[in-house]
Amino acid sequence: KLYDKRRKLREEDERRRTDEALKRYARGQRV
Repeated sequence: KLYDKRRKLREEDERRRTDEALKRYARGQRV
């Protein structure tokens, strides 16, 4: 159970980080 929670948190963190990286990349492309 604790492992599941930790894994879910890590997945959300990775998704958030990827989203931010994509936004940063898109912003760089636009300029």
